Amino acid sequence: MILTENALKSLVKDILLLESRKTRDWIASLPEEERQTYQDAYDAGVQIESDLRWIQRVREQEPVEDIYPDIIESK
Repeated sequence: MILTENALKSLVKDILLLESRKTRDWIASLPEEERQTYQDAYDAGVQIESDLRWIQRVREQEPVEDIYPDIIESK
């Protein structure tokens, strides 16, 4: 199967929109006291749920604000 350029663009757009929706739903599911911190990371550019979940796992060692700039820089 060969995809046209427009079909490929549409597919990528749909995938990105679905990932974004999934990530925003995950943020909304967090306890209220944690939500804003992860929303700030999302707004700064960490928009993949698995990256935010990784931050959540290691955040006991460092504040979220100290972790997400490193993720953005590494991409």
